[in-house]
Formats: sequence, C-alpha cells, structure tokens
Amino acid sequence: MMYDEEQEGSVSREELTDLLRALSPYMRSAHRDAHLERIYAFNNLHPNSRVAFDEIMDTAMRCLCSKK
Repeated sequence: MMYDEEQEGSVSREELTDLLRALSPYMRSAHRDAHLERIYAFNNLHPNSRVAFDEIMDTAMRCLCSKK
C-alpha cells in the first residue's frame, strides 16, 4: 500500500492508522490509538482532518525529546 499516492503532503486519519499499524504490528491497538490521538492533540487538529507529514514528524520529535 502506498501512502499519499496523490502527493498531497498529507494523509487521512485512516491512512495514518494503517501507517502506524504497519510500523508497529505487535503494539496493542489501544496504545496505537493513543499515539494517533496524541498526533491530533499536539497539532490541535479536527479528528477528521488530514495530517501533514511535518506534523507527524514534529509530534514524534516532541515525544522522543520529552522521554529524557
């Protein structure tokens, strides 16, 4: 499966869910859903809006830096 086939620079919530599932297939779904919600909360996005790749990376970097 290709993510962002139309080269829009963003993915839908469903595509992001599939992407997280592909990246971490053994993670519990509740934990994966918490990561998904965190991405939307950090970027103050509506639950049905598309997420830009920069917003995904920004959230990942915030989570990694706060683990210290």
